[in-house]
Amino acid sequence: MKSILQGPELPTGCEATGLTTVIRWYGYDVSKMDIALKYMPSAPVYYSGGYLYGPDFITTFAGNPQTEGLSYGCYIPCLMTTANNYFSAVGSNYKAKNLTGTELEDLFPYVANNIPVILISTPELITPRTGDSWWTPDGRYVTWQRGHHCMVLMGYDIRNNKVYCADPMMRKGIVGYDL
Repeated sequence: MKSILQGPELPTGCEATGLTTVIRWYGYDVSKMDIALKYMPSAPVYYSGGYLYGPDFITTFAGNPQTEGLSYGCYIPCLMTTANNYFSAVGSNYKAKNLTGTELEDLFPYVANNIPVILISTPELITPRTGDSWWTPDGRYVTWQRGHHCMVLMGYDIRNNKVYCADPMMRKGIVGYDL
């Protein structure tokens, strides 16, 4: 697997970059920019009247992955929509599968069968913190998890207590983490 780095074009685009890594793994020639800008649903986060407003990051990328400022990210359902938007556009029968809530060790059979798994984690596995909150168009108040990061689980070594990820933010590309 070839890891793709999100920078410098997508400073907050780890999700689009991780998804691009996986789609390219399946043999499709697509750029991280096309995934981020053509296929991923997104909406701005903005101030109005002293309040912060933006989309529900579960289904929509909150902000613009090409900027830092008021740009946050998205969760797996948005990535599934993005993947399915791409596959539909190119006439593929592939469909994304939601494994949210699955224990890490229960993902290993996918990897063992050459199926990379997109993970929502944190940079270098730091403990997440409460981030900014805003009002969604349907009137809900949502809170972003600061330290949110997307990477691709692509290998594991139980004997040496390691997992290997294509990490779009790390300069090394493929990173080993303690299990």
